[in-house]
Amino acid sequence: PARSRAVARRATIRPGAPARRGDGFPGMSESHAGGGDRGENKNARRGLLRGAAGAVRFFLRRVAPARSGAALSGETRAPTPAPVSRREFFRGGFARLRVRVAEAAAGAIESRVAPARWMRPPGAGTELEFLTACERCHECAPACEYGAIRYLGPEAGLGVGTPALFVNEVACRLCRDLPCQRACPSGALRPLQWHAVRMGHARISEMYCWAYQGKACTACARACPLPENPVVFTQGVPVIRAEGCTGCGLCFFACPATPNAITVRAGPP
Repeated sequence: PARSRAVARRATIRPGAPARRGDGFPGMSESHAGGGDRGENKNARRGLLRGAAGAVRFFLRRVAPARSGAALSGETRAPTPAPVSRREFFRGGFARLRVRVAEAAAGAIESRVAPARWMRPPGAGTELEFLTACERCHECAPACEYGAIRYLGPEAGLGVGTPALFVNEVACRLCRDLPCQRACPSGALRPLQWHAVRMGHARISEMYCWAYQGKACTACARACPLPENPVVFTQGVPVIRAEGCTGCGLCFFACPATPNAITVRAGPP
């Protein structure tokens, strides 16, 4: 019976009529006629699903482990700096160069106008600062009971009338109360602890030092009054740490060598 119905259906097709999708296939109804369109939609959906699945796999394999590792290690990525234009780059470079040149020029001018030729009493700043602050009142020298402070004459130029020390003639005793500082009314000699005084620095000549000639001598180390003695002995010979030296000159007078193996200079090393 089913075969006879199929034969009868094919017999009803008119000659010359346009063939419809599904014609000539037994048992195919109108609802099955659009099966090709639905197949194309299924293929499209399958392609989308495959693409989404690939994106998920990429995230799980690459992105997620990197983020979790950074979170566990506590690392944070620095923000990307904003791009700098060529004009801004050169403008900033020239600005920094101007600052460096100005600083160097100021230091050169100060060293020429007010070189550190003289050793100043305890508490003095740089030579230019001291010359600006000192009022030439002549109150500090009488306050020194050892007569270590003297006033400069016309040979000092801008420093005429200002106080100075000549520790190769009279050493500074580094008085604990520093009466010269207390006598200064202008603040040119700033108050500070006696062991923090930095007036100059001493050096040892290896040519004249007895210890360097093989003789046992510790006179310079014993003469230093500082609690942290800058004179240290290495393999039996003394070395003065210039950054810890006050420049008082006591070691100069304690040195038994002739000529004296110690020289004391004004200013920082």
